[in-house]
Amino acid sequence: MAYRDLVRGWHEGILAMDKGDWDSALKIFSSIEEPSSRIYFNIGCVHLLRGNREEALQVSKKKSKASQKYRKGILCSVSLYLGKRKGS
Repeated sequence: MAYRDLVRGWHEGILAMDKGDWDSALKIFSSIEEPSSRIYFNIGCVHLLRGNREEALQVSKKKSKASQKYRKGILCSVSLYLGKRKGS
């Protein structure tokens, strides 16, 4: 995949997220070939925003290009989300 296609897909996914269109954002991010760690982070965040904690955790565990930094970011986001849910 050409870099410009990666950036275009990322941009379209972010625009969908800004609109709260989680299904479209997930579809766009998931269609990106050879996703970078940032794309995996966004996929994890979309799963979390849709209320799919387990899927967000699975994304963080994927053996991919995802760096430890982004894996930890997803895990921290899930932990914060779970903490807020328990406190409500």
